[in-house]
This record gives sequence, structure tokens and C-alpha cells, in this order.
Amino acid sequence: MNILEKAKKKYMVYEERQQQILDAAIRLFNEKGYHATTTLAIAREAGVHEPTLYKHFRKKSELYIACFQSIEDQLSVEYRKIYRENRDDVTAYISGVIRAYTDFVEQNPHKSMFLIHLFSNRNDPLFYPIFKKFMEENIRAVEKVLTSANEKGEIRLKSADQHEIRSLASLFVCQYFAVVVVHDFVKSEFLKSETFINSMTGMLQVADGCNIKY
Repeated sequence: MNILEKAKKKYMVYEERQQQILDAAIRLFNEKGYHATTTLAIAREAGVHEPTLYKHFRKKSELYIACFQSIEDQLSVEYRKIYRENRDDVTAYISGVIRAYTDFVEQNPHKSMFLIHLFSNRNDPLFYPIFKKFMEENIRAVEKVLTSANEKGEIRLKSADQHEIRSLASLFVCQYFAVVVVHDFVKSEFLKSETFINSMTGMLQVADGCNIKY
């Protein structure tokens, strides 16, 4: 094994260990809350020594932010792919985002509940900047698609005012948290059904009196 291969293997081990710590932290933050969760408990849950944890994250707040960032990165990869494939079809884009997010909720229960934890603590000065960043980036993405679709005549908004479009995009993004909550009360098949997808896209029409062409 040459030097390059050794370095690559060492980096892979580092990445795997970091992911173990992130996964353990997400589980414990969900179960105990941020303030009641210690770095020692996270290290034990991850199967590493506490000094090893600090090699990856200097403090607990940095680890919490990294947990959120890992979730956001995972979602962003899917959303960017959906946008590239459906940038000229607003209905397909919105439907694709809904399906991708419901799949994420079903396949990653701990990560989706972490977002609820973040939402519940959004007024805490520690969490608010993270929550705001998540909301802003997702709202801007939906706002961009709605603005483009309105300009092309793919949808007809009652008001083309940018503030109104942003409000509509904000309302849509807020439904992300509702999906996590209702997931425990309805069958997962329903969240992937055309009925549910149409109800989400239909919400945009009811909220703004707009017409989305199907």
C-alpha cells in the first residue's frame, strides 16, 4: 500500500467515525434534548472515546450544527437533482420535492425528528440561526421556481408581487414539518399517493387563488 492509498484509507476511517458520531448525536438530541445531552453520552453511543469526539467537533454546539448540516446536505442533493430535471415544469418540481421529502421522512426517522426538535426550539438563541438558515434556503428555492413559472405563464398567480410569492413559498416549506408529524398517524403509502401530492400542490392554489396547470 503506497502513501496515497494509506492517506485515502485513513480519511475514509475518519469520515466513517465522524458519521457514527453524527448519527449518535442526532439520536440522543432527539431523545434527551440538547441541554440534557452530554458529549460523553454521545461518544459512548457512537462507540468512541470522548477525546476522539473532540477531534471531530470542538464543542457540543458545533456538533449540533453539524448534525443539522448533514441533514440539509442530504436533502439538498435530492432537491438540486429534482430542480435540474424539472426546472421547466413547476408541477413536476413541486411533486418531486414532496415525494423526495416523504421518502426522507420514512427512511430517516431520527433525522426527520431532529428537524422537529429544531422547529420546537426555534426561539432559542442557539437554534434560531440554524432554523432561519434552513427556512431561508428552502423558501428561496421554491420562490425561484414559482417566480419563473409565473413569468412563463405555467401558473397564474392572483398577485405577481414578490412578497406574495415569497409568502406562498414560505407556506409550502412549512408543510415539511407537518409531513413529519402526520407520518406517525397515516400509512406511508398515502404520503406517496397522488391524493396526498395533489393536496399539497392544491394548497398553493387555495392559498393564493392561483391556477397550476396539470
